Amino acid sequence: MMGKCSDQTQNDFRKLLLMKPSILLLTISGALMCQLSRAQDITWADDVACVIYNNCVKCHNPSGVAPFSLLTYEQAFEKRILIGAYVEARLMPPWPASGGTQDFVNDNRLTEEEVATITGWVDAGAPSGDLSQAPSVPVIPEGDEIENPDLVVQMETYASQAGDHDDYRCFVIPTNFAEDRYVNSFEVVPGNKNIVHHVILFEDVSQTVQDLDALDPLPGYTCFGGTGSFQSSVVAGWVPGQTSRTMPEGTGILLPAGTNLVIQTHYPEGTEGMLDSTRVNLTFTEDPGSTREMLYVPLLNHTDISLVNGPLSIPAGEVKTYRAEFTTFFKSTVFSVLPHMHLIGTSMKAYGVTLTGDTLHFFDIPDWDFEWQLSYTYRQPVVVPFGTKLVAEATYDNTNNNPNNPSNPPVDVMQGEATTDEMLLVFFEFALYQDGDEDMVFADAPPLSEECQGTSTSRGIPADLPITVFPNPAADRIHIQGEVEGAFSVTLRDLSGRVLVSAENLTRLNVSGIPRGVVIVEVAAKRGVAVRKVVLQ
Repeated sequence: MMGKCSDQTQNDFRKLLLMKPSILLLTISGALMCQLSRAQDITWADDVACVIYNNCVKCHNPSGVAPFSLLTYEQAFEKRILIGAYVEARLMPPWPASGGTQDFVNDNRLTEEEVATITGWVDAGAPSGDLSQAPSVPVIPEGDEIENPDLVVQMETYASQAGDHDDYRCFVIPTNFAEDRYVNSFEVVPGNKNIVHHVILFEDVSQTVQDLDALDPLPGYTCFGGTGSFQSSVVAGWVPGQTSRTMPEGTGILLPAGTNLVIQTHYPEGTEGMLDSTRVNLTFTEDPGSTREMLYVPLLNHTDISLVNGPLSIPAGEVKTYRAEFTTFFKSTVFSVLPHMHLIGTSMKAYGVTLTGDTLHFFDIPDWDFEWQLSYTYRQPVVVPFGTKLVAEATYDNTNNNPNNPSNPPVDVMQGEATTDEMLLVFFEFALYQDGDEDMVFADAPPLSEECQGTSTSRGIPADLPITVFPNPAADRIHIQGEVEGAFSVTLRDLSGRVLVSAENLTRLNVSGIPRGVVIVEVAAKRGVAVRKVVLQ
């Protein structure tokens, strides 16, 4: 896919660097021709279209949530520089977490091969190739995926209040169920994909959410983080690009008799006055009496019961790491996880330690992004033995060095519902273990383009290298520390993806001449990649 220049050619080139200048000049010319040949081999029709169709167009389409469409060569060519910068900086497609030893369904990360394909294509001028041989433009599905839902809940039409701030809104829909029901599948259908950033569906048996709704004159009520009720439980969620979700056969999430459903929507700033009427399609299990209950519970959280070094309180000017623990008293099967923090959170990871000393890796998010709070479903469920200690570690930066800090100067931050407060939550979607759970395998959603079926290289995602970049913030120099086998490269970029510094096998870089602000440090080696943000001050 990447052309005719072999790795051996590149190795020979490095050896010849020690030879005579005349030979060196010829070799450099050969290497440049090799790189040019490699880039020229990459075209939209033969290489790039399927990478874009498999990974990007579920959001980048005329009715999607992304700001522009990438369905055609002409559209991609117009945005080629932006595409190259964001892909090379690993800012797109969004997928903050690495799974360690786990494999996620619908993992959005591009492989090194896919990144090289995109950047090589951009560097070569984004050639089209023979467009008559390009894969057909994907047909974006219209209409709902769940055609015959058992229940449709829809919020009142609401005009976003998000002017210079984000707007989080909760809409209450009583169910009036006479008996318990179990949700087997769900589909969130945003009423206006241009303004709905994410949706969370809760159920709540208390009167609290209805009381909060009654106190607000507009449809719904303002809510941050949760619903404002301690009795709310998460049922489902939606983020851009997500499809409908069906639970394993015979399982379901309980909706108690008479419960309220609460649709929480997030409207980003700048959407004020735009209308939305999001709905959720639900199907229920046929036999509630024999349904295996799926639980969706924040087993790791910021309460006194879970937080080891609480309470959750980050004084102005400080960086603090908190640890939450929960020891299981049952054998369970975990199907997915959903981590949650707010704006000054910078990293979070969760793992489990069994009674025999084995470690279960659930996720690791080294660079937390409040705008991309995703749910992560495992390719194969994670079986958690009895007595396993679940652990979450979360770091918060309440200093001016954190570009996401909403307060300048920083103010003391406590646990709370507002975006300017903080949280530490890890929701686990799990059921009590049954024989055969470890043999379940869940497939990715099929590509939108049938012609690109099987061309995705999303398997074999390079691991996140155990790299630390310090100090952070930095002034004149940054240091790179960690376990890297063999040769590696270090690249510093600004947030637009522009290369500021590029070096090989260096663990200390002089950054005194680089403009101050946030930079992206990328360390790439044979067995993985590490991408870290560093503040230069």
